[in-house]
Amino acid sequence: MNFLKKYFITAMIIFLFIFLSFFGLIFHVPHQANSQGEIGRAFYGRSVYIDASGGIVATGLIQNGGYHWVEEFDDEAAGVEFESGLVADFWTTAGDNYAASQVVYANIPGGAITLTPDGSDDASNNLLGLPHWRVNNDPIFEVTFKVDDASDCAIAMGFAGAASTTILTPDNDVCLIYINHEPAGAGEGLSLCLWCADNNTDVTNDLGVDITDDTYITAKVDLTDTEQPRVWVDGTEIDPALITGTVQAGETLYPFVLVEDLAVNAPVVTLKKFEAWQRII
Repeated sequence: MNFLKKYFITAMIIFLFIFLSFFGLIFHVPHQANSQGEIGRAFYGRSVYIDASGGIVATGLIQNGGYHWVEEFDDEAAGVEFESGLVADFWTTAGDNYAASQVVYANIPGGAITLTPDGSDDASNNLLGLPHWRVNNDPIFEVTFKVDDASDCAIAMGFAGAASTTILTPDNDVCLIYINHEPAGAGEGLSLCLWCADNNTDVTNDLGVDITDDTYITAKVDLTDTEQPRVWVDGTEIDPALITGTVQAGETLYPFVLVEDLAVNAPVVTLKKFEAWQRII
């Protein structure tokens, strides 16, 4: 009898923790990134488990109150074409002079894909995810990537209202981490930029961070304030005074990636992670 009573009490306590954690999904506070680029969320309840002796052990706090999505490109073996992989239904893969063999899973610890346009002038690869993000829900995205040679290529990653196969015809509403090094240095050069298009009003801000070939860079963008996006590069916040672009409230957004060869350089971009957050209500 004492044995049954012990496990009945244990079950009731676990139920209570689960109920309170679920309740936290309804009453939560908005999240946003702090000065170090760390995402803050509401915290409710504790995760629990039963140890070998039947006792209850409370562990770390359960995080609720937001939608979190991450793609680490670790679903397939190296060499598998991305559009044939396990997450192909989430992404639409296209581009100018595009072939499936140009976007493949890479042989890199932890997962990655490589995007390699065919080497002709203005050839491109692009990825468009599903429209799960809303500007009004305070979205945040983070990307980790590198390029073997940034000369004469354009790279754009972040949120967009629709796909584009060229840097010349973007959607009216985008917020993208952006590199544009055109032939003869006609573009923005080898600096990382933030590109915001607010209902077709385009603003590109140089973030003052130079790109180093074949070196990973992690960039995070917080759109909680549509009039003042915040940006972190490798964990350091960029001076907000450098960022003058805005985003349009009320828009639906897709994860978007574009790599374009602006000469005949055949750049190889390795995309290691695309992560995003937002409020759910």
